[in-house]
Amino acid sequence: MTLAGGLYVLLTILLGFAAVNTGNNLLFIIDAAMLGFMSVTGIIGLGNISGLRLSLDVPDEIYAGIPTQLTLRLTRTKGIFPAYLLDIHCCDSIVPFPVLNRGDGAIGHLLVTFGRRGRGKITPAHISSPFPIGFFVRSLPLPVEAEFTVFPTPRKPADSVSDSGRRSRGEQEAPRPGSGGDLYSINDYTGSESLRRIHWRLSARHDTLKVKQYAANGAEPAVVDPSRLPGDTEERLCMAAYLVNRLHRFGRPVGLKLGDSLIPPAHGRNHRLRLLRELALHDSP
Repeated sequence: MTLAGGLYVLLTILLGFAAVNTGNNLLFIIDAAMLGFMSVTGIIGLGNISGLRLSLDVPDEIYAGIPTQLTLRLTRTKGIFPAYLLDIHCCDSIVPFPVLNRGDGAIGHLLVTFGRRGRGKITPAHISSPFPIGFFVRSLPLPVEAEFTVFPTPRKPADSVSDSGRRSRGEQEAPRPGSGGDLYSINDYTGSESLRRIHWRLSARHDTLKVKQYAANGAEPAVVDPSRLPGDTEERLCMAAYLVNRLHRFGRPVGLKLGDSLIPPAHGRNHRLRLLRELALHDSP
């Protein structure tokens, strides 16, 4: 209830007492009209926030402690008239939707930061609106389902421990060019590259042709073992997540050793996400 709504209710109550005490028919009529107006606007306001469906799109790569953008999709499935002045309350944030027609959908975004790794949860959402006159704010719960995993925060080892257990001396590791690995850079076209590697969409935005560079599949495989990293369990998992991303970015096949289990080194984004998911769920708190 807004301040204006509170004053309206107080005035209605005072007029009701005055009408009873004085027996004035005009006060009875005015008070009845005010009560009727309150009822009509309440019905309209409730219909405004009814017949809505909310879905949540969560990215497949979420890290603890790092803001992540979630996408809300709101659809009006019932109702004769459009819905106005809608506010979705989700994850301690408010996403406004000014107008939503029947059968139409609207998209909103919000930034959420998850505090720890493991299986993520979304707090129950609800919708509110001050429509039609702004005296009262009505709200209803909106069920929303989302299953996702929050990865450990990537943290570079303080002493730059390499994946093989040796300390690096600050050498800058660079990916080797090839044809079978993952995309790692976009460069200018020199004339020696195959036309199949030209990035036409990006080239259209520049004055020169752009070509895609891929990492070679022949890079030396590596296995990340968190038990060989310094710090407590959480710190080791964070460092392991950093190493997994780093090795993948440089085109090296990367595997993971957790206790007695071993995931063999391999290429690809799906494989990297699998390794990060194993780190996130390992002895999950």
